[in-house]
Amino acid sequence: MEGPVEKSAGIWQFSSFYIRKTIRITGMLLLAAALSGCFLHPASGTEPSQELFGLSDSDMDSEITAALLAGLMNFNSSTHITLYNAGITNGNMGGIAGANATCNASSNKPSGTTGIAFLSTSDQSLLFRSGVPVTLPIQGPNGLPIANNWPDLFGSGETILNPLGDAGVLPFPSNEFYSGSNVDGLVEPGYTCNDWMSSDGQAFDATVGIGDEVNDLWISHTDPPGCNEFLYLLCAAW
Repeated sequence: MEGPVEKSAGIWQFSSFYIRKTIRITGMLLLAAALSGCFLHPASGTEPSQELFGLSDSDMDSEITAALLAGLMNFNSSTHITLYNAGITNGNMGGIAGANATCNASSNKPSGTTGIAFLSTSDQSLLFRSGVPVTLPIQGPNGLPIANNWPDLFGSGETILNPLGDAGVLPFPSNEFYSGSNVDGLVEPGYTCNDWMSSDGQAFDATVGIGDEVNDLWISHTDPPGCNEFLYLLCAAW
């Protein structure tokens, strides 16, 4: 028969285990934003992420680990998407990869976010840009709302909530930007400066948007200029 001392020792051992586990999990959750995805892929070249954080494969750990992984898979600290500009450029941005890199390197990008170029390409339209949290509201750097969600930015006859100039996305009056998109947020074939690889103003054109409109022409407002024009690169970050 188990005495009071043995029972107390057992309770302490059980409680101690969960206290240590709670502290460990709390620390991991605090790092989740910076380490997003690290539990789904190795954090180093050879060491599994579970081992890196001291999580064993024992039966006692398995349920806690599974619950933690499920929470991290759905973890997203973003509350909105911010549109901003990354300066002026001609149509040769080094392709979409180069444009994305420019957006991420821009001092206008909100701290702690990831930026993408607000451009369509021949194989991916803006409306369907991979990885965009489409349900989040859109705003400018000054906090002024632009759209309730990503799809609301686009569509024939649709309007945005405030012009990009008012939202602090673009300065006035130099407020035209490359988009490569039609009013529906779909790529305008042949109007992407050869997928943002050309500054040839004779051979290639691009659709452009403007920062002082709220109607559907805000993203495609004029006859496409040549790709030698220096216009703003628009970016989105979350």
